[in-house]
Amino acid sequence: GKYDVTMPIKDQDIFQTLVYCDFLFVPFCAGNFNLDSTIDFLKMALAVQDHKKDTDVPLSIYGYVSMFRSRTLANQRLKQDIKEIHNQTGVRFLDVELKDLTIYREADTITSLYDTKAYEINYINFLRWINQIANLLYL
Repeated sequence: GKYDVTMPIKDQDIFQTLVYCDFLFVPFCAGNFNLDSTIDFLKMALAVQDHKKDTDVPLSIYGYVSMFRSRTLANQRLKQDIKEIHNQTGVRFLDVELKDLTIYREADTITSLYDTKAYEINYINFLRWINQIANLLYL
């Protein structure tokens, strides 16, 4: 289902779906519109987390920076924003940003973009990112 701002959070289809999740990884991208929509989603996810807090399997929410370009002002502001989001919500953020590569926009979901035999910098960055997630899931 879609997120409907006119409905109460607990009546949303996505709320009902997230109740069954143990972990949620939320991408944060630079830019006002991206950040606004992510924060709206995060508010709903935090409501799910609060709903599940006394269950055997609470919802763990992690944020991560996606489509990161280190030398842009928008991403520098985003880094400041996520510190504030963490301080206000307690949401933890991954240490590794997922870099912005234009080629991602053209990729299919079956074939890897990376030559797994070559250790290019973007492949190494992706491995660091996915390993951080795997370590959180298998603690």
